[in-house]
Amino acid sequence: MSQPNIIFNREELLGRIWEEDVFVVDRTIDVHINRIRSKLGPYKNWIETVKGIGYRF
Repeated sequence: MSQPNIIFNREELLGRIWEEDVFVVDRTIDVHINRIRSKLGPYKNWIETVKGIGYRF
């Protein structure tokens, strides 16, 4: 990870993942984070939710 312990808010993640002309609500990030955590299994805690701010990887 090139930026460990940096907290990314939903808006930052949306901007890095989807193109600007695509309509995506910020809750979409939460759904995808949950799906990624499910796939990570025992390593799901590698993605930390920072309440009210965003996510830390």
